[in-house]
Amino acid sequence: MVRGAEEILDHDRTPRVEAGLRYVSARNAALLPSYDLTEAVSAFGERRAPHFTGG
Repeated sequence: MVRGAEEILDHDRTPRVEAGLRYVSARNAALLPSYDLTEAVSAFGERRAPHFTGG
């Protein structure tokens, strides 16, 4: 997630708003629906260490 945030911040310091919003939307779509996110939330709720796979 940190790498994705860094890429968003470094993408282009002065893009048009529309282009910037499309880029952020694409990054979020790629990052959010992942097994690791589901695992993180489940592990937190179950008070256990998460088992990340990178997927």
